[in-house]
Formats: sequence, C-alpha cells, structure tokens
Amino acid sequence: MPSATAKKTIALVGDSHAAAWFPALEEIAQKNQWDVITYAKASCPVTDALRILDNEATDEDQRSCHQWGQNVRDLLIADPSIDTVFTASYSSAYTYKSATPSATANPAVDGFISMWSVLAKSRQKGCGL
Repeated sequence: MPSATAKKTIALVGDSHAAAWFPALEEIAQKNQWDVITYAKASCPVTDALRILDNEATDEDQRSCHQWGQNVRDLLIADPSIDTVFTASYSSAYTYKSATPSATANPAVDGFISMWSVLAKSRQKGCGL
C-alpha cells in the first residue's frame, strides 16, 4: 500500500526481467520520495495471450500465468494512487496463442496491445491508470 507521504507511486509489472529492475527503481524511489509496488511472477509477461514454454508438461502454468496477468490488470485499474507503470518481460522467450476462442492474427503482439490498451484507456477515463 502506498504511503501517504509519497510524491508518486510507481508500479513495476512483469516477469523476472521486470523484477530485475526493482533495485534500480527502489533507489530512484527513495531519492524522490516515491513508492514502488511490484507485481512480478516468474515467466509471466502481462499479456492477454497465453504464453507457452516448451518445457511445460501441461497448460496449467499457462492458465495460471494468464489469470495472474488478468488479476494484475484489474489491480492496476482499481488503484488510483498509481502514477506510472514500468513493465518489462523476456517476451521473446515464449511463444503465444490466443486465450479466447476468437484467435488473433498474431497473439505474441496482439496480446500485449490488447492488455496495455485497456490499461491506457482506463487512465484516460480517470480511474486508476
């Protein structure tokens, strides 16, 4: 939860490649009286597509990762204290498929566009992001 004295609240979002940015963001945050909220999960880029790893025996991890991303999206939208979202992922480490029956032309790209467009629109409407 952001502190009442923070000048800004930054959300760090993504897989372990995003989490690797935490020390740098934390140092900047301390110098500038910012709060950093972290939403990170190993091997889980925040996308509307299902990310696929060749070494997974079942699709359980795919579904879990996808649900986590949807939950993060909802948390970001619902939190009006967040001023900026910083995201990163090792997106080229995965392959992607559509998470819904209506397939997209390029889930690897379209999943990110869809996810982040929803977040951008929620900010324009003045709710959260």
